[in-house]
Amino acid sequence: MRTNKMYIHIVLFSLFCYTLCAQEGRTATKSFNEGTLVVLPGTEFSVVNDFQNNGELYNDGETYIYADLINDGVLDRLETTGRTYFIGNTNQLITGNEEMYLYNVSFVNRLEGAQYYLEGNLNIDGEADFTNGIVNNDDHGGTFRLGSASNVVNASKKSFVDGNVHVENAAEYAPLPTGDVNYYSPIGFRNNSGLELNTRGKYYREDPTIRFDGLSAAKGTTLTAIDEREYWEFESGEGDGSNYFLTIPANGTESSEFEDIDDNKRIKVLWWDATDQSWTVYDSVYDRDTETVTALVSHDGFFTLGLVVGESLPCDGIEVYNAVTPDGDGRNDFFKIAFKSGEDRCPSLESTIHVEIYNRWGVKVFETENYGSSLGEDVFTGISEGRATLVAEDGLPSGTYYYIIRFSYDTGLGSLKQYDKAGYLYVSDN
Repeated sequence: MRTNKMYIHIVLFSLFCYTLCAQEGRTATKSFNEGTLVVLPGTEFSVVNDFQNNGELYNDGETYIYADLINDGVLDRLETTGRTYFIGNTNQLITGNEEMYLYNVSFVNRLEGAQYYLEGNLNIDGEADFTNGIVNNDDHGGTFRLGSASNVVNASKKSFVDGNVHVENAAEYAPLPTGDVNYYSPIGFRNNSGLELNTRGKYYREDPTIRFDGLSAAKGTTLTAIDEREYWEFESGEGDGSNYFLTIPANGTESSEFEDIDDNKRIKVLWWDATDQSWTVYDSVYDRDTETVTALVSHDGFFTLGLVVGESLPCDGIEVYNAVTPDGDGRNDFFKIAFKSGEDRCPSLESTIHVEIYNRWGVKVFETENYGSSLGEDVFTGISEGRATLVAEDGLPSGTYYYIIRFSYDTGLGSLKQYDKAGYLYVSDN
């Protein structure tokens, strides 16, 4: 367990055997710390050989590790100024029996295709700089953990975490630097409660239809295609039944079937229901600019992407006006859903229009089974009808909200089809 300590920042050059030396009876290629060493802000400390820390090392300056790191003592910080560089020319081992608590960390190994074999438990509370090299804990059993105030920079296909990424005490985080083999596929999340929880994410560059069933196992809809290249695992810390937003990339499918996405060809986030042995299809939003898919999900576990291609929509399809400015000027005073044919009620509909709206944390603020087409009917005007911290009949704050639209319609071929659409809605109280 981590303990807080205070030290006077004076390093004594006697009394302690912290001297980094090749001691008699030990290999000449390994350096040791046996005492207490504090690297002060503005100072540099370098270890060229394999470095074994058996004592106490506090890094508030700049520490350069050129070979393997073995921590069997205390490796921590006293300030928020330190940076540790893993900067070798060969693959580096990061191991030891004790936790490692570092602030800023730069993975800057100079070997092309470098790997950091993570066998120990590495905690980063500041910046995690993935300039070069893959942190591999999947094959080596270590733990990679990011603090709630940490941030990830420079992650790419040449530098990420191959294995589980843990995030400690966070209500939202993006990106988790997850990848596998030579593919970088970051996860983003934002939980429902706003509580700071411990989460975990992992990316698999494998065919999910081998581990799980394929298209035939879709629940509630018919999938046209499934991403056979990859899947993700995520634990929200809240458990099943609590909504949270999950964002995953859509650019790793490497399939032409997943190109040219539109209202009639939609990417969906799929969740594997281990109890029913089937895929659950979530209403999802595809962002063309970032090539990501976001869904409001209510389960932890394994996720992948699927493709749903529907028939032509009734009444020329729907048009969603995703701006609400409830100021009474007659423009955008409510969330408007219209049929492109101009009809208020589409005769092909076999159900009323179901609408749900959520805030950025996944808290439901509006729901109706019979959405209207004008003011005075059951429409969303920026007023909360939600729960938790939201007070009914209060105007909602300006910001981005998430909507889900569903209805059933007659395909004209003697069958019914369910249409669903998810997207973002912008509310301004000005």
